[in-house]
Amino acid sequence: TQSRTRTVTTEPANGGAECPALTEDQACNEQACNIPPVADCGDDQNVSLGDTVKLNGSASYDPEGALISYRWACSDPNGANATAVALSDPSAPTPTFPADIEGTYMCTLVVNDGELDSESCDNLINAKRKNVAPNAEGGDDQNVAEGDIVALDGSGSDDPDDYPQPLTYLWSCTNPNGNSVALSDPADPNPTFTAGIYGIYVCGLTVNDGELNDSDTVLIHANGAPNAYAGDDIYVYIGDSATLDGSGSNDPDNWPQPLSYFWTFVSVANGSVLTNADIKDADSVSPGFVPDVDGTYVLELMVSDGLNADYDNVTVEAGIKEPEIINTLVSFNAVASSYKTTTDTSGCPAGFVGKFSFNSTLKNTKNASLYSLIVKVATLTNGNLLQNADGGPGGAGAVMTVPWNGSYSDGELNPGESVVVPFSLCLKSKSAFSFFVDILGIVE
Repeated sequence: TQSRTRTVTTEPANGGAECPALTEDQACNEQACNIPPVADCGDDQNVSLGDTVKLNGSASYDPEGALISYRWACSDPNGANATAVALSDPSAPTPTFPADIEGTYMCTLVVNDGELDSESCDNLINAKRKNVAPNAEGGDDQNVAEGDIVALDGSGSDDPDDYPQPLTYLWSCTNPNGNSVALSDPADPNPTFTAGIYGIYVCGLTVNDGELNDSDTVLIHANGAPNAYAGDDIYVYIGDSATLDGSGSNDPDNWPQPLSYFWTFVSVANGSVLTNADIKDADSVSPGFVPDVDGTYVLELMVSDGLNADYDNVTVEAGIKEPEIINTLVSFNAVASSYKTTTDTSGCPAGFVGKFSFNSTLKNTKNASLYSLIVKVATLTNGNLLQNADGGPGGAGAVMTVPWNGSYSDGELNPGESVVVPFSLCLKSKSAFSFFVDILGIVE
């Protein structure tokens, strides 16, 4: 997740909405105006030749909270002969591409709120064949209370090629008055200091791999603003509820009011029809929603202490649930009165002598609903085959989709309900045989 702080000021007047001075790209009438969204394409990156580069525009947002779409474009390092780079998905928040040419790739992100494009955001990806400069990462900006001990974190710094020497670290900080701050150990990746006065502290981290340097700057706001944390990224199955967790958010000085929470969608998966109204208890610390299609959903958490607000995004990946063996959740009994043996070999391969058909009753015996029911052949001896298997006759491993009929006519078998499953077996010979199956399905 990524965190950011922003302030949007509106001052109603004469029943309308007074907005900042508008550009030609902003849509406005007498009652409302649309402020363009903001594209955030992430930090520039140094990578090794051949690496897969992951771009990150998930911190982009629309000031009014409208859903945004993403439009990435990258060009390779071939100068005047540069060509477009094939991205994994130019409309995704975090597409990837292989850095297979040495030099600097230029990537541009534009986001759109349905009406207006954002200003473009440029991101440089530097791919080197030899020594690649390290990446200094001083951690996120922090909001702390005056008097707190601040823990800096440079542990996210890295050297893509780990060459030629181990990384060294050097921190320096200035307080809001511009004076140097005493750090516990400037050469430690994670030094500490005390935020003794109100204001903004500027801390710089320089990392060195023995040849090359990289620097990063982190701001420490000693103003008591809250910190939003939307939790770790989540993976769920379609139809299951994705439970969000903002409990890691905090207000360093717990003033002036208890934290309030509000969740909204930043973007939804392609084909989804979900809106903010589909987020259950959106004003709580731990709301939820049910993805309707597979893909990526990005949500924003806003926390406020009544005076200041902070924002953080979380990504929810929704996948398709696959059927699993549910033998212990059902009863499955053959109906002896339906047994029938014939010399008819239609639908069977050459060399078979007849067919044996019968019906079985599949009953849901547990307190859970069952979907996507499948019968899978576990054992079928004597070379016999399941004639009505999906895709044609098959032995062990062949599957047959349970037909929708009776209580299962809507594709859902509720507790206590039954469905009739017809079987037709191709007989290789007129001798006794064994036939066992597994029942597979999705449990809700």
